[in-house]
Amino acid sequence: GPTLPTGGPTLPTGGPTLPTGGPTLPTGGPTLPTGGPTLPVSHASMPTFTIGQALSQGLTPGQPLALIHFANCFNMSVELLHTVAPFAEAASGYCNANFYTGAASYPAVFQRLREAGSASAEDIAAWFVRENHALLAQRGRHPIVGGALSLSRMSEIARGVEALADALLAVMSDSPHPRRTRRRIQGALIAAQQYDTSGDLRMDGPDQLTDLLSLARCIERELAEWPEVAAAARRLASQLDGVKRVGDTDSPWMDPSGEVIWDFEDEALAMNIFLPDPMRSGQWDWRTPFYVDINPGQGPGRLQFGVIDFLKETTWVEFIREYHSLTVFRSISVPGLFSVPTARRDVVRLPRERLERARGAQRHRQPPRPGPIAQRVARLLPKPDDIDD
Repeated sequence: GPTLPTGGPTLPTGGPTLPTGGPTLPTGGPTLPTGGPTLPVSHASMPTFTIGQALSQGLTPGQPLALIHFANCFNMSVELLHTVAPFAEAASGYCNANFYTGAASYPAVFQRLREAGSASAEDIAAWFVRENHALLAQRGRHPIVGGALSLSRMSEIARGVEALADALLAVMSDSPHPRRTRRRIQGALIAAQQYDTSGDLRMDGPDQLTDLLSLARCIERELAEWPEVAAAARRLASQLDGVKRVGDTDSPWMDPSGEVIWDFEDEALAMNIFLPDPMRSGQWDWRTPFYVDINPGQGPGRLQFGVIDFLKETTWVEFIREYHSLTVFRSISVPGLFSVPTARRDVVRLPRERLERARGAQRHRQPPRPGPIAQRVARLLPKPDDIDD
């Protein structure tokens, strides 16, 4: 991950040793002032903070964009949407790895607008997602989940996240059994839908981009004995209602066996949020330094130039820190990378009967299956949190 001021972490198996002290990522990553990863494709990636700065400096005050369509992977994110909210009326994007089609689906959006004569920014944003989904659905094995919303909703959603974080913090602070309490919270977190992948294409724990609506529903269900937590989760879920616009179940074409199924038909899906190391294994994701250092002006070596408002204005970071307070840090992990998920033609489809049998099974019946990196480290290190209260 990013080069830390005191030097990069040493992985148990040695890990990649590179001239700049960080891993080489094939498709880009954060560029940090103290020297981040070596990026063969792009040495100037655009993190969320920089997108906000670009919009702030590039737009005339009082004249926001009508809408933003985020066509890349994982951009239907509470952090990103909250950051761009002051600069556009609406936005749309994809919670998971979108199969990038370029502008192939855009003519259908413009045709819709021509036929309608006029439409709201939110409606047009939703059309971008729906037309891209229709194009991919024709090809088969391109499952996506996408959403759209008026960005005026983001301030309320951020307050909902903070209220849930505050309720969870209060439970952890007051509990006479802190380890048991964290295990109870962990069970709810890993039951939620995950979107990124730890290397095996399976979108479940210990992946670290979690669907926020799924998370709220799982917390409400699994932690019902904590009334204030359940109530905060229920309010947050209501604030996310209607964000999801498309979602289907299929096997991604990157899996030649067709055994991996991505099930995105659940209505309790909306947008993702970064939740590092949900299984408290001690393996911190390479993105974590953007979250643990929310006051980058302090200290001799800054990890970043700026911090997004979502992290400064909510207690989400405080929740993450407290949730991991009894977990021993072990390593910085870089997920295994799979084929770039561009759109493909002539992909062999799976039988409909097979997809019907698989729908919902992976998320609701099977336990989390750690990816290859997590499995390797788990064999090398003692089990974390093996002491009861």
